[in-house]
Amino acid sequence: MLRRESTRCSSTGNGLEAAGPMQQSRYPLLRRWTPEEHERLVAMAAAGRRPDEIARALGRTEPAVRGRANTHNIPLRLVTQQRR
Repeated sequence: MLRRESTRCSSTGNGLEAAGPMQQSRYPLLRRWTPEEHERLVAMAAAGRRPDEIARALGRTEPAVRGRANTHNIPLRLVTQQRR
């Protein structure tokens, strides 16, 4: 039988370790949205920019832009197919 090592912190006993400089993020590639980026998203969506254009301007992926817009009820321009 395999033994599983405990990840609990022995000093506090609550299973949560203090975030130190060496602690790795659970989602290392996740970048938080700044208030400035959010405002730019709102402004560009209101101006009728396509989600792929907004993503390029903000340095984000299109799914990230669509997800943020959906979470905050920001209407995006409907794009049925990409221009070529």
